[in-house]
Amino acid sequence: MTDDELLATLPEFVRFDTLMKARPATEGRERIIYVEASSEARDQEGEIVLSKALKDSLDVFMKFGVVDLDHKSMPGVAHKYGIPQEDCPKWIVGQPVGVRFDGDKTIVKAQLRQGDTPLAAQANQVWDGLTNLNPPDRYYASVGGSVLSREIRIDPKTKDRIPVITKTRWNNLALSLQPINQHLGAATTLPIGTFAKAFGGFVLNKAMEAGYATNSVGMTGGQALATQSLDTGIHSYFDFRERLSRDILAKKPGRDITNYAMTAYSLPADQASEWVEKFLQGINRSKAVRR
Repeated sequence: MTDDELLATLPEFVRFDTLMKARPATEGRERIIYVEASSEARDQEGEIVLSKALKDSLDVFMKFGVVDLDHKSMPGVAHKYGIPQEDCPKWIVGQPVGVRFDGDKTIVKAQLRQGDTPLAAQANQVWDGLTNLNPPDRYYASVGGSVLSREIRIDPKTKDRIPVITKTRWNNLALSLQPINQHLGAATTLPIGTFAKAFGGFVLNKAMEAGYATNSVGMTGGQALATQSLDTGIHSYFDFRERLSRDILAKKPGRDITNYAMTAYSLPADQASEWVEKFLQGINRSKAVRR
């Protein structure tokens, strides 16, 4: 679809009845991300971490665990990077607030730091890359901690000898722009797809009819109306842009595109309004360039 075709299908006027900007860092909201931490697949070091090993160490992770960048808050790793031990805390970007196990998958919900302090600088950079860059940064996860027990297992297909971690003291989850485990998905700021299935999706229609203006992080009381397993196929702004473009060509949205995005794609109001605004700004920029 060309820009000209898309421009021809856009309505002349668009209502933004629930226009809200998703700016947790400036509105005092929590910065929540969802990330697949492990999947019992071999990582770059050829090891497998059993889901049961992480589950057995869940209490430790929830009480003492941190989320950092590339495990650099761990003194042993920091030393390899030439980072002084006293600077290790600067690489911490947040902490876990929830963990779900779905078969062999381990899904973590984490809260990122925020604040005007050097200890939040790395977290600010991560959040900025996830919410303000176009395209957004893609952060992948890696679990860390002390290995308490491992064994060698034989792959029934390849006959390879595979180190398997069966017991661990899990106290670290690293985010990295370089995937350590090629089988994991990237971090997201929305509980959709795999993350919605793990933590529970939510129904927005009645909440919006009731006049609630909130994002998924702040849903409480009457706003947390129901849960369901959702996988809309929209995991980023670019998925949204392609889906909306197709729907506009099919004349589905009508004039209120924001409300259509909320109901058709199961998006929070602030996320839907921000992406619709970005979508329309892109169209306007393309139109201005052609002039």
